[in-house]
Formats: sequence, structure tokens, C-alpha cells
Amino acid sequence: MSVSEKTRKALKEFGLTDYEAKVYISLVESGTQTASELSRTASIPYSKIYEILGNLERKGWVETEQGRPSKYYPKAPSTALESSRSRQETTLKSSQSDAMEELQPLYEKKGVSRPDRLNGTARPRLDEGERSQRLRNGPADNESGYSAEVEESGSGPD
Repeated sequence: MSVSEKTRKALKEFGLTDYEAKVYISLVESGTQTASELSRTASIPYSKIYEILGNLERKGWVETEQGRPSKYYPKAPSTALESSRSRQETTLKSSQSDAMEELQPLYEKKGVSRPDRLNGTARPRLDEGERSQRLRNGPADNESGYSAEVEESGSGPD
């Protein structure tokens, strides 16, 4: 049975390279193999096979049975996929935390403006106190929501 392109793509989404996916699939399809056997069955250059097997072992997809020669076998797909997902999730959370730690204070400090959707001008961000005050009191005279030029031309809100 051959593995679909959809599954190969999914393995790449989990961080495997083309060669790593080929080796893992070969192990799942054919069972425990030596490096030289894997090189043949997965169509991987022999000069690359040990590097690929080492990567797969570090990523939690393959285990080694020591001996002469060493034999390699796949971890269960459920185990490999779950550990890979968990590792990626941890990495993303850490990256998110690192980015937020530095970028959020910059964003808040600079008072980033956003374009006014009706007239294209930039409005400063309001802090929570200003926002709640404007909601209670309504907009100031010059903050009707559209520009005077639009009002005079007759193409403003009805």
C-alpha cells in the first residue's frame, strides 16, 4: 500500500523534510530496517541516511536497536504525531511569549493609530477611560464620524 500525497504533506506540516518523510514511511510500510536497507527502500542517498535517521530520532519518530548493524524502527504514528504536535505547540507558545513581551509594550507606548474608516484620516488610540467617557457623552463636535467635506458634498450618511 502506498501512502497518499495528502499524508506526505501532513508529515511535512509536522516538520519532517521530504527525505525524513520517505524514511519514516518506509519504516512504517516495511518494518525494522538497517541504514543500508532504508537507503534502498526509501530511495535516499546512503551518504545522507545517517543524518536523516539522527534527525528522526531527535524528533521522536524513530528508535534505534543497537547492534552490528544497528536497526531502526518507527515509533507508532499516534505517538510520533502527538509528540511532534506537543513540541510545536510548546515552541509556538514560547515564541508568542517572547514576541508579546517585546512588541506589546512598544505598541502601547507608541499609541498606534488606525485609519478612520470613513474619511481615511488617522485617529489616535483612546485609552479605556477616554473610550468610556466618549461612549457616555457621545462624540465631540468635530468627531461626527465623517468629514465636513463629505457632509457638504451631500454624500455623507443619511
